[in-house]
Amino acid sequence: MSSLQNTAGQSGSVARGSPGVVRDKGHVLLMSGDYYMHLADLRSNLDAGRRMTEQYARPEAWAHTATMNVAGSGEFSSDRSIHGYTTHIWHAHACPIR
Repeated sequence: MSSLQNTAGQSGSVARGSPGVVRDKGHVLLMSGDYYMHLADLRSNLDAGRRMTEQYARPEAWAHTATMNVAGSGEFSSDRSIHGYTTHIWHAHACPIR
């Protein structure tokens, strides 16, 4: 448990204003099982959050990264799913928008 608290506490962002939350959530994960493997990625998630915070403090770098993420996102998976359902399951046709 102290390793969890040390890892989370180093970031300064996990439990800002609520120091007991790390202890409480950590206890549940350690005693009841970490079914979704939250703890396996804790260090990398905290590191990513720190890098994001650092980049957000530089507006030009943040704007560039945000623009590149949107430009590279392509078609959303939900768009493909809806298209697949309408075409292959419901056999519905698109309605033109006028």
